[in-house]
Amino acid sequence: MILDLLRHGEPQGGRLYRGNQDDALTEKGWQQMLDSTQNKTWDFIATSPLIRCADFAKHLSTTQHIPCQIFDDLEELGFGDWQGRSASEIGQVVVDQFKADPIANRPPNAEYLHDFEVRVLS
Repeated sequence: MILDLLRHGEPQGGRLYRGNQDDALTEKGWQQMLDSTQNKTWDFIATSPLIRCADFAKHLSTTQHIPCQIFDDLEELGFGDWQGRSASEIGQVVVDQFKADPIANRPPNAEYLHDFEVRVLS
């Protein structure tokens, strides 16, 4: 079996640590997804329930005539207190620490990466 993972296109609201905040794709985000899937086919689509993922997955399912299933466990990582905030709002030093070691520098009240991994892989 071959598994392709697609990241969603640009969501509304700009560059944020949005986690599981449910923002739709921008027009540019839709075009990014259309471009990334052009001339490609799949047998099945599994998607996060968030609209920035699910809306395009349903569109692709319809246009390619393939089944699509929404899996709640594929929802994005929750960023806790960082949810919906930009790097400049959070503070670049703290963001850089998180990027260097996300396990040791988890955002306050964020989902643990291990819990996220277990959830997504289950």
